[in-house]
Amino acid sequence: MPPGTGVHPGVLIVLGSGSINRDGEVDKLKPFQAMTTELVKKGFIVLRYDNRSTGRSPGKPIEEFTTTELASDAQAAFGFLKAQKEVDARRIGLIGHSEGAIIAAIAASRIPEIRCLLALNGPALPGYEDILLTTEQRLRETGTSDDTIRSYLTNMRLYLGRPTSTPLQKRRGAARNIVRFEMNRLPVSQRVKLTKADIESSVNGQMHEVLSRWEQHYLSLNPTVHYQKLSCPIGLLFSGSEVEGPLSKRLAVFRNVFKASKQAHSIRLIKNVDHNLITTDQNPRAVSSAFIKAVVKEASKLI
Repeated sequence: MPPGTGVHPGVLIVLGSGSINRDGEVDKLKPFQAMTTELVKKGFIVLRYDNRSTGRSPGKPIEEFTTTELASDAQAAFGFLKAQKEVDARRIGLIGHSEGAIIAAIAASRIPEIRCLLALNGPALPGYEDILLTTEQRLRETGTSDDTIRSYLTNMRLYLGRPTSTPLQKRRGAARNIVRFEMNRLPVSQRVKLTKADIESSVNGQMHEVLSRWEQHYLSLNPTVHYQKLSCPIGLLFSGSEVEGPLSKRLAVFRNVFKASKQAHSIRLIKNVDHNLITTDQNPRAVSSAFIKAVVKEASKLI
């Protein structure tokens, strides 16, 4: 809450995948706490919440719920924010990060009063395609050879269940190949301590994850379907590393969506910051003030 009395515009922050607290905490850094501080300085009332089964939010593990189901949390939070007497109900915007951008877009498509949507490092492609592109980007950044990348992506497709008729045992074999590849990249001092039991434990974890309700839903979820339903202005903010190399396809997809629908939108790239809004050019690393300032500027303009 900003200091003083009166009515203020509101912001609802929706976080990304997994057991994340309201701060979006990474290595003791709290990007969404920092973002909230700056938004409040500009006169916004901000509501954010811990993801299900994290912090003060109860419930079953968040992995048991689909992205579409999690949009109901954002809808409920919007209803709570709108009901506060200090909030201008006509000026409430959503800020979604990563998967939270999709969750926010789904929620916004169900709430006609939403003033705007700011999507931070949000996916544009169906989950299956996005995972493959992200994986390829990571491997290229580490200097992996083209042949090895092709082999890895073949295993990744099988592991993710493409084609959908891929037998479970074949998917498990692909998961084992992926685990062995990742383990072979570890320092020798760590590799020599690994056992067959360690490999199988990792494979079991991978299979549990890919067969979860959340993952199965996410693989086929197409974010642009929900963006196309929106009539409010949309602001897209990306870390520079998110759109380098093959991931530049994200921007192309978004631009085509907005061109077809003629929605009001803006796209901004912020350099030297990673997916979680942490600097990549500082030691020690810190929350990116440049990214936070860009978000606050867009919120002030659109809300």
